[in-house]
Amino acid sequence: MIKRSLIVLLALSMVSCAGTPPADTTDAITDEVTTAAITEEVKVEPVKRTYIHKISELNKNAVTDSHSDDYAISRLESNFREYISIKPSDLKTSLAFYPRVKQLHDGSFILFYQNGNHGPDILYCLSEDGFDYGEPKELFKGTQSKLYSTCDAIVLQNGDILAVATYRNASNYLNYPEKCGLVVKRSSDGGKTWSDEQIIFTGCNWEPSLLQLKSGEIQVYWTNTTGLKTPEGTFTSTGTAILRSYDNGYTWTGDVNTPWSGQIVSQSKTENIKGVQMFSDQMPVAVELHNGRIALALETRLDRVPNFRISISHSDDNWATALEPFKDVGPKTKLSNYCIGAGPYIGQFESGETVISYNRKSNLTFIVGNANADKFGAEYAPYDGISTNYWGCFDIISSHCLVTASEYRTKAGAGELNFIVSGRLYLNHRIDAKKYAVMVDGKADEWENNTDALFVGSESQAQCSVRFAKDGNALAVLCERLDYAHDSEADIQSVMIAPSADSKVFYSVKFGVDGVISFTCNDNGKSSSLDFGEIEFASLLNEAKTKTDEQAGYTAELKIPLSLFSGIEDEFVCNVMLQNTDNGKKTERDTLSGTELSKPSTWYKVSFEK
Repeated sequence: MIKRSLIVLLALSMVSCAGTPPADTTDAITDEVTTAAITEEVKVEPVKRTYIHKISELNKNAVTDSHSDDYAISRLESNFREYISIKPSDLKTSLAFYPRVKQLHDGSFILFYQNGNHGPDILYCLSEDGFDYGEPKELFKGTQSKLYSTCDAIVLQNGDILAVATYRNASNYLNYPEKCGLVVKRSSDGGKTWSDEQIIFTGCNWEPSLLQLKSGEIQVYWTNTTGLKTPEGTFTSTGTAILRSYDNGYTWTGDVNTPWSGQIVSQSKTENIKGVQMFSDQMPVAVELHNGRIALALETRLDRVPNFRISISHSDDNWATALEPFKDVGPKTKLSNYCIGAGPYIGQFESGETVISYNRKSNLTFIVGNANADKFGAEYAPYDGISTNYWGCFDIISSHCLVTASEYRTKAGAGELNFIVSGRLYLNHRIDAKKYAVMVDGKADEWENNTDALFVGSESQAQCSVRFAKDGNALAVLCERLDYAHDSEADIQSVMIAPSADSKVFYSVKFGVDGVISFTCNDNGKSSSLDFGEIEFASLLNEAKTKTDEQAGYTAELKIPLSLFSGIEDEFVCNVMLQNTDNGKKTERDTLSGTELSKPSTWYKVSFEK
């Protein structure tokens, strides 16, 4: 801090040049100066920082089904900074299984899980932001003879939370269907208090899930295990069944006094064991698509090895036709055994893409599909190499973001030690470049109404978003980089542009906080340097104030004459490469998920505003 004494000393020197003060005033002046130097400070205006947007603040103008047909190049990108692990000590159990996370109407979160592979209890905890969770509380408490497990929940249209769980006899449950069933509880105050449990189904079952249709009807789907057994009586066939409620979950179809009363909506023939035909379709989760179709994601167990596949059943008439248990195969519209996987979950983004998660090779894996949930793109395992994941789930919490929850299993001594891990994935898909004038000053002011962005941020704490605009005959680019530990030489980005997905020619602009580093053209595998003197550039740097300063990083703004690119007219495809080095450690290179640097066919489309 600059002290007042420096200014006063300058004032004293001016007095001495004018003449020596009278003797009787010298001490007074000295005292006054000393006091001022100790007690007063000059007010120095702090250096103003630029504002760097998080990806969660962008992509705000979602249009329903705008990307229905873009599923093959619509992908998910994990956010390294938003991946958390909830310790067993915080969960009050070292055996946390089957997590389910939901966002409430006020933006807060609730997390459910069970304490053991098959229960006996269901616990839950609340969080304001989905990162810091409070003290766990019991929702369903088991006994020596009764176990609760596989809880799921839904936030109803009126804001109530409805939770459903399976209960079963603690031993030989297949022989006691009358002691098994489904129960629900309701909370009308954000999970603070709950109603008494209500039995809605009696019979052997597993893995219930909830869906509320736009009409208000609530459906419970579950794995039906009441029925056909193998000759040895060890295993049963399965199929997916539903119950319905037409009064917001207070009463349900079926008869709780009968050990089986429901409607089978999906089942597949699998193996034949000693002349007995077995069936499957289990672990169901459903979504009502924008067009009114119900898409039901399932796990199909093909045999006892076991070999699991993901199947997707569809209904355009709200399951108007029931299937006869362990006889009929259906429904007619179905993707049977679509891919290897188990434990699915399903949802749909506002822009039309459907997304399914499942466990494959101990990894939580995702595929993005079209608006009908009958065509899907490539697999993506966002946490591969970070943790093992089983029985995972997700909840879509905004137009471009979903939150995940799954188990992280490790070994602790002779037993297992289970964490619950959670992360956020962001939807990257085709974006638009709006038309307007851009002043290249490193600020995001002109971009306020242009929030379409692509996001890179899965490999390290450093991340960036990239936006485009068209200013006359120039392409404007805004890159906002968040970085706790900035290195001006090592921390750079490259934006790659090709005229089309099938182009053999693409261009790459490499830049850092200090300016453009290179501009190259790759023509059918041969790279050459180009003059970048016409490229305008400006940047603004926010130095880190702390080790976790969330605004540390920099913005970089470029304006590139379109004449420097060959063949670009109404649109182009692009990729982004982020390079990061933290405190001299190994350099990380991150690109948009699912892309390859040398293959424009895997890049993202950018369309110029008409």
